[in-house]
Amino acid sequence: SGMWKTLIGNRSASASSPASNTAYKGNVELPKFSQSTTQAIQYQFVMPHDYKEGTDVKFVARWVAATGGSGDVKWGVNYTLANHTETFPSTTTISSLTKVPNETTVADKHYYTEIGTISSGLEVGGAVICRLYRDAADIQDTLAQDTYLLGFFLHYQADTIGSQYQYDK
Repeated sequence: SGMWKTLIGNRSASASSPASNTAYKGNVELPKFSQSTTQAIQYQFVMPHDYKEGTDVKFVARWVAATGGSGDVKWGVNYTLANHTETFPSTTTISSLTKVPNETTVADKHYYTEIGTISSGLEVGGAVICRLYRDAADIQDTLAQDTYLLGFFLHYQADTIGSQYQYDK
């Protein structure tokens, strides 16, 4: 085992149905995902030198609801990955339904959704290209309110403080 760490990726707007930055609190803006239309954001990650090669990597979304209410939110990820000098294959899709247990969704409460896991033999310097989306058009997404994204991350295990070489361990 190793210590779990958080990897923050590079974010860019999606070419189709992008979630746009919208005022959340005063002058603070966050990407806003519609309650009725599937919207997306693109992310790119490169595995850092402290990554414990070959261990699972988890996609995580942190978000808040615009207002209180009841219902579930369905998040999804389309992704592809390749290690240094490898080619990128077709994308894979994973998704997760966030059920809010024993309460209605609370406005401005910080929610955490583990969307899925990559178990693919990633290496240091391996790249993950992905599209995060709220699947508002899915029948399972029953939260009739917009959501704001606090962040989208990869959780990974680390076993060193770095590596001896520039492109591998």
